[in-house]
Amino acid sequence: MRDADPDSAGSRQASADALLGEHPLLGLAPVAREMVAAATRVILRDGYAGLTLRTAAAEAGVYADSIRYYFGGKKGLVEAVALSLSHDLGLTALESIQAVADEDARLRSMTQVSRTIAEDQDSYRVYWEILPHILSDPEWTGREADDYEWYRRLYARLSPREPEGFQGLPDPERARNLASLLIAVGDGLALQKSLDPERVDLDAIYALWGEIVLPALLDTFGSRSRATD
Repeated sequence: MRDADPDSAGSRQASADALLGEHPLLGLAPVAREMVAAATRVILRDGYAGLTLRTAAAEAGVYADSIRYYFGGKKGLVEAVALSLSHDLGLTALESIQAVADEDARLRSMTQVSRTIAEDQDSYRVYWEILPHILSDPEWTGREADDYEWYRRLYARLSPREPEGFQGLPDPERARNLASLLIAVGDGLALQKSLDPERVDLDAIYALWGEIVLPALLDTFGSRSRATD
């Protein structure tokens, strides 16, 4: 086990914060972000069909024309909702491990990042309401794919090697694939937990998941010094 390096931890934190700062949601004005939050609440309560510019405006306490100004219409507003879900989950992931200084503990905590995702049932209910509309629109599908790529890159930024991207790792393709797998576990277990909350034991599942994936994390995202240990 290695002692914490404050300079290294600060660099890693700055790198992760920079990636969060690249997210397109952060370009929105605060009032527009509140409209997005209001639309999210409406979808959670009333489903996608229940969201209109009128219901979103009433929830946000603004005029419908204000939503048109920022988002153009319902589609633009819902696209912003989808982006906000990934940003918020990314921030949750960052906060869950940013205080972990020791490299071994940080890598172990990366096995648990998707647990915070799987447990966020409300966000997933909203996303599943939106998903059929994403998949039916090729342009929107492409933007959502880019958002997943942003989320994959967050895993790289949080690793002890502190790369700017996957290309800063010894095996970029393996690292990207592993990040995809980590995200898929969160997505899949969120669905299973939603369908069967009593029999899907996240404590036991993630204990097993940690045993399975930790060696791959150590090999793929561990620091350069591991090669000489």
